[in-house]
Amino acid sequence: MVLRKIDNDEFEWFTNVDIGAGTITGRDFANVISALMKSAEKRTPGAIRADYRESFPRTTQSLGRLFSLDSVRVTHDADGATTILLGIRLDPARLKPTMPAFAAYLQKYATESRYRSVVTDKRGGRWVELSGANNFMTLRLRSIDGRFAPLNGPIRPIPSDLQMQSDFNTKILVFRVGFSKLVSDLNVIESATERGWQLRFTREPDWRLPPAVGYLIKTPLRRPFQGQGIQVRLALISSAGGKSLIARRTSATVQESGILRFLNRLTGTAMGEFVGKAEAEENRFSAEVFNAMRLDARGLLQ
Repeated sequence: MVLRKIDNDEFEWFTNVDIGAGTITGRDFANVISALMKSAEKRTPGAIRADYRESFPRTTQSLGRLFSLDSVRVTHDADGATTILLGIRLDPARLKPTMPAFAAYLQKYATESRYRSVVTDKRGGRWVELSGANNFMTLRLRSIDGRFAPLNGPIRPIPSDLQMQSDFNTKILVFRVGFSKLVSDLNVIESATERGWQLRFTREPDWRLPPAVGYLIKTPLRRPFQGQGIQVRLALISSAGGKSLIARRTSATVQESGILRFLNRLTGTAMGEFVGKAEAEENRFSAEVFNAMRLDARGLLQ
């Protein structure tokens, strides 16, 4: 993380994070997503459930400590495509016996979160819809032969330049804070060595802030969205040596102010409660899930 002063009260903030991803390539990752979508096409919900339980028993058991697939709906249409609707429930109580700190953190913050994101294109096509509240998440998409199809309109390839609009709010201390109508330009990264997404935020959203904050000047909240805006890049990068990286790059310009310090204190409260036992247990949970996935994948290849 690098913080560089550019004016009396303005700073550029850069974050670079690299995570080793083994030997999987961007093409491999794309094939996994394609295979998952294709496995749901022209099948019944019962067959889909039986398939993933049989093919990924360790992964199902490991994820089942926190998540449950409450509903699976598939709708087949005259174009040969399938609309897939997944309802996923988060239940921190299941995790409490083995990872109490992580479970308590999720119960406090995830339970209070409300969110919605829609990925669209310039022609008005909707490609992915994600929403969640009260520990229940819904994912909706449409596919044909393992490829994305628009949720509305005739079948066509997904474009590389998209938009994503998001709403989010949660409760921190006694305040409910968040935003709505946060629009980002989303570009698909696809090359011989990289697969991922580039997001750019240049439009200030509508803020949901505590009433007392209304007395503060909100101009500093607009600063990150001016100029180049907030940029986020997430990609799986393959190297000549056979090792791959999940690389995350972010950059933004922020303006120091009273309102920004107030929001930083709020987010710092949430992050401060995560660092320590909750973070260690979350890392252990993730490691166990990925290890289960690896063992299941090996089993499928035998």
